[in-house]
Amino acid sequence: MPRSCDPLSTIRSFSWCVLLGLGAAIAYHSLLAWSGMHWPWTSFLFMEGDRFNDWRNSVAQAASGDPYYYHGTPALAAYFPGAYLILGAASGLNPDASTVLYLGISECLLIVAIFAIYLSAANANGTSSHPARLEMQLLLVLSFLCSYPVLFALDRGNIDLWIACCCTLFIAAQGTRFGILGLAALAVAISAKGYPAAFLALILVRRDYCGAALCMAATGALSIIGLLTLHGGVAHNIAGLETNLHLYYQRYVLGGDSLFGSSDPYNAIRLIASELAPRLPLAATSAGVLAVYGPICSACSLILGVFVLAVPAPAWRRVTAVCLIAILFPNVASDYKLCCLMPALVLLLMSPQRSRREIVARRLFCLLMIPKSYLFLHGHSVSMLVNPVLLMGLGWQVVVDRAAWRRAWRLLPFRVSWYLAPMRGNSRFQPSLRLD
Repeated sequence: MPRSCDPLSTIRSFSWCVLLGLGAAIAYHSLLAWSGMHWPWTSFLFMEGDRFNDWRNSVAQAASGDPYYYHGTPALAAYFPGAYLILGAASGLNPDASTVLYLGISECLLIVAIFAIYLSAANANGTSSHPARLEMQLLLVLSFLCSYPVLFALDRGNIDLWIACCCTLFIAAQGTRFGILGLAALAVAISAKGYPAAFLALILVRRDYCGAALCMAATGALSIIGLLTLHGGVAHNIAGLETNLHLYYQRYVLGGDSLFGSSDPYNAIRLIASELAPRLPLAATSAGVLAVYGPICSACSLILGVFVLAVPAPAWRRVTAVCLIAILFPNVASDYKLCCLMPALVLLLMSPQRSRREIVARRLFCLLMIPKSYLFLHGHSVSMLVNPVLLMGLGWQVVVDRAAWRRAWRLLPFRVSWYLAPMRGNSRFQPSLRLD
């Protein structure tokens, strides 16, 4: 039987883990810099000369009015139209002011998202009147501001942090009077990069089909408005996006542009494969890896999806499963994409249970939140191998539960009837079945 635990002690432990991990990494890389070594040994972040360039390049593309055909930056315009609709607001600023705007929005969004998901979890667990409520909130905010994925996102100027915050706000707003705002936040996230569509599963599991339809309609509206505001019209920009997504696939999925600062299993496997067969072209190695990895990844994502929709489990496990699906697709996931784990981690830290599963999951989360670039093999950080193993271990802790799967199998007919009831005009049908 799981024992109860105090969320405050759990959050304190997590905070110490993050701060000590960050401090150790800073001390280690500072020592190497003092001894005369150069990047990447002197930092766990990206090249200093490329700092904030994801943001600056994207703003420049949006400012051109024709981002998918703009060649003024070396970066590909591979965001969805909704992203350029938002980025256009910073197009009239000089680079420094634009960077300050990015940092300000990022930190404000992060703080609001953390406070929102904390309050949601506290109310759900009955700990909203905890005497150390403010301390827990501040520790969570401090911990995430100092976590490796957030620091990496800020250093790159990447909007994946914004997307993670929008997804967190969506989860926090579910089942509250702010539900419509949560749907709007998710629609913004999907219209910017697409992969947050995985979070729609959390709407379906509540049988809120109208909410799902409304979210998709809002996503479509944002995308169409984005396409119409760009030069050349809808067909012109859709063709440009398709071309750039193909170039992205060639450069990042088959090519070597993603072989630094990535946390996905695909890059870890092809990094090992390229070391074992150094004479084989990287594109050929990548194609061979994808032939095996692609079906396995799809099967794992299907299992995670079924788990979310059908298997009785606490909220943190369902949300973690959705976050893992979002990270797995597309195949390449830079370290800043680990920001997607934010809502699942807060829910876990706020969980009053202290079973072996929760303890192991917390440790895996903590390790994912700290820098691990202490060793480089042919210019590649061992973090590229460690993070995918941690993610797979986290997935194992979430999904592997024979008792829950057996219960899900026994209740499958009732679960299917429960999902289909609104379509049959019987929305009041509610079998005695819960997901947690």
